[in-house]
Amino acid sequence: MFAKNIFFEVIYILFRNFKKGDKIQHNFRIYKNLNVRSLRFYLSKIKDIKKLDPQILGELSKYPTKYNKTITLTKEEEEIIKKYGKTTNTLLNYIIYTAKIEIIHNLPEEEESSLKNLFGL
Repeated sequence: MFAKNIFFEVIYILFRNFKKGDKIQHNFRIYKNLNVRSLRFYLSKIKDIKKLDPQILGELSKYPTKYNKTITLTKEEEEIIKKYGKTTNTLLNYIIYTAKIEIIHNLPEEEESSLKNLFGL
């Protein structure tokens, strides 16, 4: 009986010191349904953006951001969100869209034209 009470006291002390607020979650609204791994990959690519193409941003505004993805942020991801603030969602969608364009343009001509028709580019 005594050992059982000590065990529960130790468990209580361990959980009492654990803070639920240590992990920060963020909700992203994206236009394409991605898994969490892909979302993290594209989020890390935001640091590499040098210039934004206004024409692509204009095209991107036509796509509805209907997918909500919530992830628990790492320290690097927290820094990205602190740096870019509310524009993080827009930049994330921009990276996803430009990655799709790069994939299409690196294909042979016949495949490129068929994929352009498929994606409406």
